[in-house]
Amino acid sequence: MHFLAYAAMMEGRYDTAIKAARRLESRIPPEFLREYVKVADAFMPTVLHVMIRFGKWEEILNEPAPPEWRMLSRAQWQYARTIALSALGRLDEARSELDQFDAVVAAMGDDWFVGNNPAKMILDLARGMASGELAYHSGDYDNAYTILRETVAKEDLIVYDEPPGWMQPVRHALGALLLAQGRAAEAEEVYRADLKKHPNNGWSLLGLEQALGAQNKLAEIPALVAERKIVWKRADVKPMSSCYCAPR
Repeated sequence: MHFLAYAAMMEGRYDTAIKAARRLESRIPPEFLREYVKVADAFMPTVLHVMIRFGKWEEILNEPAPPEWRMLSRAQWQYARTIALSALGRLDEARSELDQFDAVVAAMGDDWFVGNNPAKMILDLARGMASGELAYHSGDYDNAYTILRETVAKEDLIVYDEPPGWMQPVRHALGALLLAQGRAAEAEEVYRADLKKHPNNGWSLLGLEQALGAQNKLAEIPALVAERKIVWKRADVKPMSSCYCAPR
């Protein structure tokens, strides 16, 4: 179910992804979750990652808070709310959520895990994504790009896992937000790097197509469009960029 949610996220299949994530959430036995929470809780926020991938901001804000003993889920919930509120322009609320995220992470021990990775390593990526997007939507563009580039470097260091410990590549946000400010050449570099790491993924194919088009570099675009049609042949969304965090 975790694999299916991740694969469907990459394929642009929201309905399949959210159903798999909800099924995963419901199938973990409550007694197992409580006894092995420091490992098992990592599966529970998959719904939130799906919603972020597809820009379901209001749905995120309607998700109930996990109980406090599920500290990883609690931190991811605060992260998701920061992302959603930032995208909606509710910046003071977003800052408050990020402060609460920091408080939860500070209270966690080092014995929590997300698959093969220490949970705090993964939550450091969450903080980078959240603070970078918050900075962007606050108009602090250069700081936003600096934070997101630093977070990309950290994402490249996480231990291999299947599915990955971080479910939405940071480069998808960085590239989209660079393009939104007309920095197409930088975005092109970001998308080419992501396609080396995640070959043929539709999000970066779309981003690279847009970055090249913005620079009037047209030779590759027909091939990119054709490839994206293949990899997104089952998609049920039509994204305007590689990340729904970008302004529309």
